[in-house]
Amino acid sequence: MTSGGGASGRENLPRVIFFTDNGIGLGHLSRVLAIARRGAGRFQPLILTLSLAYWLLDEWEMPAEHFPSYGHLGLTKEQWTGLITDRLAEAVAWTGAGAIVVDHVSPPDLSRLRMTMPDLELVWMRRGMWKPGKNQAALQLAGSFTTVIEPMDLASPIDQGASATDTVALRVPPITLISPDEYLPKEEARRHLGIPQDGRAVLLQLGESETESLKRTLTKARDAVIRATSPEPVHLFAPLHPLHPGLDEIPGVNCRPVYPMARYFRAFDAAVSNAGYNSYHELISSGLPIAFLIRQTRIDDQPRRAMFAEWSGRAHSAASIDEPEFQEAVARALRRHESDIAAATTRQLIQMSGAEAVADWLASQVRPNTPQVPSDSVQGVESEPVAVAGLKERLEKLDGRVIVDARMIGPAGLRHLAESVRSHADKLVVLVAGGGAELTHLPLPFESVMPPWQWERVGAQFPHEEYTLRRLAGMARRYSAEKVLTLT
Repeated sequence: MTSGGGASGRENLPRVIFFTDNGIGLGHLSRVLAIARRGAGRFQPLILTLSLAYWLLDEWEMPAEHFPSYGHLGLTKEQWTGLITDRLAEAVAWTGAGAIVVDHVSPPDLSRLRMTMPDLELVWMRRGMWKPGKNQAALQLAGSFTTVIEPMDLASPIDQGASATDTVALRVPPITLISPDEYLPKEEARRHLGIPQDGRAVLLQLGESETESLKRTLTKARDAVIRATSPEPVHLFAPLHPLHPGLDEIPGVNCRPVYPMARYFRAFDAAVSNAGYNSYHELISSGLPIAFLIRQTRIDDQPRRAMFAEWSGRAHSAASIDEPEFQEAVARALRRHESDIAAATTRQLIQMSGAEAVADWLASQVRPNTPQVPSDSVQGVESEPVAVAGLKERLEKLDGRVIVDARMIGPAGLRHLAESVRSHADKLVVLVAGGGAELTHLPLPFESVMPPWQWERVGAQFPHEEYTLRRLAGMARRYSAEKVLTLT
């Protein structure tokens, strides 16, 4: 593709930047993707995310770039806030974005951005169902934004968190990425997942922060399902998450990477899942019988969310996989008549149309802006070519922060880079091109730069190579880097 994008007409569309949390997760990323895809033809999205799984958006032809979290940079949130403010301002100026949507339950303080860009629509999108007494200080950040949007929760009637009584928010229905009318037929879904066409199949959609913990959880869930269906054979499937790329095959469980899982729900007769916002609403709207295993998190009130599903007769739940109540919940979800109950209660639910509602709102509020084509030269950025094998030795001779331009090296080079400079991780930030699974566990802080076709999609006003050079210059400024080392 050539830069400019004139033939597409996208240069006349309003541009919206979506900024999300998630060091490696998919919840925030999936919600903004849901909105972005439903805004197609009305505004042009660019997703700037902390999620290391940002490369999954390639399948959706969605422009996306990664920014490191404060934990990856070894900073406090306060120290990091200035960096992300600078990066967002840079993205707004160069794309002509008219709005930033921040999906985060505890966002950075962007008041400086609001003051310096008063015409920018700055939206805080936050899910509710906070645990009572948690995250109360975050409500004070509402003044940093022009609008607050809260995707509602099916369990909102019993929400006891701090956001539940906040009158500032514009509330929309629950957000889901995939609608039931987008599900694949049962036969096609099973064929894609490698599940035999005959017999019952159960989805194990469970998460843990550590791979070994996830293995134990999936193994116990497998055993509970087998006990509940014995002597009838059952097919078990668990989607692999980018968080656990090294998860070994679990005997009796078909494990493979799938995103988004909801496309394949018709392959299954029931599901065992955590009760996080996205999994909960996707599964509830599917009509599948469900046993929710409550996962304890710092802010998200999964216990009350799962409780509401049980009280309404839509699902069953358990607080611990090690207690008899979990086996009981699985057994009830796998009763032969449970699918009729699940289908009947699903028909009584409100529509999961929040993504459409937010997309409609953005399309009505945001107007096209002209990108600010930089007039200054970028020729002054000092860059030194260095072979990957010689990078460690070169870093040992430099003090202060260094930017490493790793756009031209492949996955093997990145792995070698990570191993060779692990002891210097605190002094460098890497720029990579595009993205892929090999970056999921790169133990170095990095920013990514979109490839040329993505730069064109956002309505490029200057060449991609110039954009890349300006990104390097911006990084050198942000991190007060001594110089840029370009890997060869």
